Amino acid sequence: MARTLSSEVMREVYARMAELEREGRRFAVCTVVRTVGSTPQVVGAKLLVDDLGRLTGTLGGGCVEGDAFVEAKHVIETGDAALRQYELTEDLAWDTGLVCGGTMWIAIEPGEIALRLGERDLLGDVLAASSGGRPVAIATLLRKRGRELEPSGKLFIEMDGRSHGSVGERDADARSAALEALRQGTARTITLDDDHELLIEPVLAEHKMELVELLCRPQGGQLRIKILVDAVGGVTLKRCADVNRAIGGVLDASGLIEERHTIEVSSPGLDRPLKRWTDFDRIIGRRVRIFTAAPLDARTEHHGEVLAANEENVVLRLDSGDKLPIPLNQIVRAEQEIKL
Repeated sequence: MARTLSSEVMREVYARMAELEREGRRFAVCTVVRTVGSTPQVVGAKLLVDDLGRLTGTLGGGCVEGDAFVEAKHVIETGDAALRQYELTEDLAWDTGLVCGGTMWIAIEPGEIALRLGERDLLGDVLAASSGGRPVAIATLLRKRGRELEPSGKLFIEMDGRSHGSVGERDADARSAALEALRQGTARTITLDDDHELLIEPVLAEHKMELVELLCRPQGGQLRIKILVDAVGGVTLKRCADVNRAIGGVLDASGLIEERHTIEVSSPGLDRPLKRWTDFDRIIGRRVRIFTAAPLDARTEHHGEVLAANEENVVLRLDSGDKLPIPLNQIVRAEQEIKL
């Protein structure tokens, strides 16, 4: 059975890559780029091998990982990337302790090119994303030649849709698929046509749910407690129900609220309240309406595209084209503008 890819393990791999770069050590990165059937690891799983033979991450162990280790040492010595296909025969399955019948493809790259896009080194970006920063994704175009796969381009995508690099005519498809993978939080390989597949690797931390808003008000002879929560990738109905039960249990056990009450837990939609600078940072590039306590540029209502946000200001591009920095402590109310 395929395992779930742990973002904590991925963060450890990226952190180790940064450490090895600082030490000037050579290393290779092994990545599962495609799987069919039952395999010991999922798409996106990585194993880092350095020039001293030290390992970080895993491909599931057994003969597959052992062979990838040997190939990684060869890649470190020659500087040439490789792509290996493993059919999990009965012998391999016995060795790994998993059900046989699956096939997996593993790309093995020298460390100096594994996360390089032209002149840009993506290691800082993915390490920041895996440590709780803004999520990003890497899309790699794979050209199929029979049963072989050949990397044929790379695209780096940010959460707001901005991208760097290219996979040729498939840039728009790759960007759309990468944004969906970021929302789902899972790596995947998708088929583009008979000759091409796309490996998408989202990089994000395992975020706990965030409290967006808490409202308490009397209604119908009882206290209504409304809680808005959110998380990277969204919040499912099940997670809302889990939070509802957990909060209800704590309140009942503590006796903090003696009167009759109801608890509603939900996730915000496009009308999510914009209160903290991080709320604006996550929607850079989108249009908002902001009301300020005092007039700015002779107005208290401002419409425009969010260009930047920090702990002090939110910067809008107004419809006139001018840039307007709005002090965060002057914002009374803010919301996204929704076009129907």
